[in-house]
Amino acid sequence: MRKILSQFSMVVFLSVVSCNPRPVENQQEIIKEIESREIRRVTRAAIMEEALKQGDLISNISQQKLSETLASAIQTGGIPKAVEKCMVSGYPLIDSLSNAYEVEIRRVSLKPRNPIDTLDSVERDILEAYEYAQQNSLELVPNVEEISEDVILYTKPIMITNPLCLRCHGKLDLELTMENHKVIHSLYPADSAIGYSMGDFRGMWSIRFLKKNLVNVIH
Repeated sequence: MRKILSQFSMVVFLSVVSCNPRPVENQQEIIKEIESREIRRVTRAAIMEEALKQGDLISNISQQKLSETLASAIQTGGIPKAVEKCMVSGYPLIDSLSNAYEVEIRRVSLKPRNPIDTLDSVERDILEAYEYAQQNSLELVPNVEEISEDVILYTKPIMITNPLCLRCHGKLDLELTMENHKVIHSLYPADSAIGYSMGDFRGMWSIRFLKKNLVNVIH
């Protein structure tokens, strides 16, 4: 029914435009208004629910692909190879997934390894809320927020759950050897992503959705 209404609205619009020529910029404004009305026909709750579902799917796939890439690198060349592989392949992998799902995917932290993982102001507020929850033994769960008229932000905590992670992110000269730390530092001179223990809150997935794309999925 929504699709029929949408098509009907566009037919009416095209008929009016063809009979009453108007400047292109006015036509574009009318198209935007029709699109915004379509968005309002879907409830906010439905949009947020879809963002949560899609965010869970995309973050899980992203984590799985990264883990497979690193595991393969460790098998062939140990931690130094894994760190190098993460730098060379990790971000292009995330970019390709971003393009495939038409979203912006980031992994952010208060203690980033790569400077591009530095938080923006919106992400910082959410991440600090997660940190507060962990410090007070509260459950850390995925979250969705409407951060603008057009954008929904999905976030999910990244926890240290695998001992293997500590070989790159653990305490120096314990889980993280000095040799491996030198390799990491050579690739990431500003690295601060070390000193973690099992169960620690490492950072979060940050995935931005265009609201209109979520509406199209719901339709």
